Amino acid sequence: MKPGDTIKLSTNIGTMFGNLPSSDVPLYSESGQKIATATITGTEIKFTLDSDFPSDRNFMSGSLYTGARLKALDNGATAGNPVTKPLTVEDASTNVTFKVRDSVPGTNTGGVPSDPSRRTINNRLIEKQGWTSAYDTARIKLISNQLGSLRLFNTYNNIDSTFGTYQEQTHMMIVDKIPRNGVVDLSTISFSAVRYNWTEVPASGNRFYAQATPGTVMPYESGSNWIPVTQYFTQINQSSSDTYDSFYAKVKAQKLSYGVFKDPATGGDTFIANMSNDSLKYTDLEPSLAGINKIKDIYGNNGPSHGNVVTFFAEFDTHYPDITSLENVTNTGNAKSDQAEDSASVSYTIDKANGTANVAAGSINIKAVDDIDGTTPIAGAEFKIQTKVGGNWTDYYIRGRKATAKTNVRGEATISGLSRGDYRLVQTSTPAKYTYTNKVFKPNAAIATAGSVNATEGTFKIQNATQPGFAVIVPNYQTAEAVIKGHKDYVDSEGTAVTIPENTFEVSVSQIAGENYDGVTMPGDVTTFVHSDGRIEFDKIKFTKVGTYKFKVKETASNPVAGVAYDTAEKEVKVTVANDGGTLKATADSEPRFRNVFTSVKKNLRVKKTLSGEIPPAAGEFKFELSQSWNYSTRTKRGANASRLCARQEGCYG
Repeated sequence: MKPGDTIKLSTNIGTMFGNLPSSDVPLYSESGQKIATATITGTEIKFTLDSDFPSDRNFMSGSLYTGARLKALDNGATAGNPVTKPLTVEDASTNVTFKVRDSVPGTNTGGVPSDPSRRTINNRLIEKQGWTSAYDTARIKLISNQLGSLRLFNTYNNIDSTFGTYQEQTHMMIVDKIPRNGVVDLSTISFSAVRYNWTEVPASGNRFYAQATPGTVMPYESGSNWIPVTQYFTQINQSSSDTYDSFYAKVKAQKLSYGVFKDPATGGDTFIANMSNDSLKYTDLEPSLAGINKIKDIYGNNGPSHGNVVTFFAEFDTHYPDITSLENVTNTGNAKSDQAEDSASVSYTIDKANGTANVAAGSINIKAVDDIDGTTPIAGAEFKIQTKVGGNWTDYYIRGRKATAKTNVRGEATISGLSRGDYRLVQTSTPAKYTYTNKVFKPNAAIATAGSVNATEGTFKIQNATQPGFAVIVPNYQTAEAVIKGHKDYVDSEGTAVTIPENTFEVSVSQIAGENYDGVTMPGDVTTFVHSDGRIEFDKIKFTKVGTYKFKVKETASNPVAGVAYDTAEKEVKVTVANDGGTLKATADSEPRFRNVFTSVKKNLRVKKTLSGEIPPAAGEFKFELSQSWNYSTRTKRGANASRLCARQEGCYG
């Protein structure tokens, strides 16, 4: 199986549900990764493997959620008489039971008792609320009212000339760009439907609305019903190729949908929701409305909106990793449909200036710092979250989007939306100046948090939704390099310098037992040959931590040369690694020197020449010359008739 492959399964879903075909339904793996996209028709479910589908996988397993996409057809059920039918997908099946809710008969008007002094409501297209709920957290509420005011009630009154006649708001889009590069906690997003209460205009009329006709009803806020409907909304997920415009278009194409667009450049989030609705009805949520006199013609199937819910609100938490002190924030939401547009703003204060604070549940606050001082922030460091699946660590996805984050100019990043489970924080990149180990994770003393991250593995556990989040400092390291150098003096027994042959004399550098070498990386080869001019130079030793480090340098003499007296001393070299104006710098304190003495070895050479034939040789007829490729010279001792041959390679011969 590979990305782009398609898998087709037969089904009878079209015999029971409408609103088909339904496309771009995401299929998620156990880790939350979007692995395929499904298109559902009346007779077939077709999966197309996602571009991120693992190339080594020969199977797929996951779940998909249709949300409010499907709408039950008339399957013969009536009030009190449910109908059960088998839903089949390929060779699997399950029973689906269809029920019709009982309507509640009645002739009463209900609502709030009549009062000539009651005031009605006149809502805008969008309303917004926001407040600080915890450290780094602001709770946002966006109220979308398709009517601009409660025009459904125009059926029974003409209280305010601005009410007008109800008109469906098509492509009712809500957009909230979180200020200061704030992020939306996906796990906190919820939706509610709003069914406003009502009150009847008394026979004596209403003293605020002289034009109100006695006996009609007008909307009234007290006692209104806010009904959870998150399950009816479909989440749209951002792909790696999405721009803001393409992502917005995806949400706009799907009624009762939402998504969060993360700006690749800033990391900031924009909440986008499509509040258009032609399937979810007031009587689906409150069947009794169908039996209330007058109200059944406002909220029922015969009402101006055909009973479809026209007012929703979205609510979610936001976090502000870019804010480091106290800052007032203004958040503006926008509503736009094909018929109208409006905006609303709210201000609140994010205060990180004093004391300790808590991290939001389901979140981990990460701070990358330069280990040179433990405080200098590192921008552009990237992290991801992994979770255990089948005993193995695998990348974690939050509704199809990989759980990753990049630190800002203050070295901070936040990953939110984690649910219950076991996790591991993994750093994946850092600016070129630094390295990282994924072996050191320190608590952030500036943030009080009940959660603890394992100090050497970066693992942590979320057990419930109310558990405070986690905070961690991850040190990154600059690298300083030091080259230990030295020199070798090579002389004969009379103190005269002798040329050093290449690849003959070897020296080594090593660590000293009992010393601390944390952050030190020795070269792959800790030995080197002495150059012909006596220079000694080892490969680079790398350091990532401030400190003083001791090394010993010595001759190895693993293949000793005859006639050479080796220097057996072990020389100590100290390397000091320090913060030099923000840059890690390593300096060696000395260059060790070794002295080798070559001792002559005397040997007598005797040559015999054998001739064949009968003629004896004449004196001086034959001459012999001793030669070889070494550098040599002959010396004649005073008063002697013998010569001494000195070879610089291995000795003198006489």
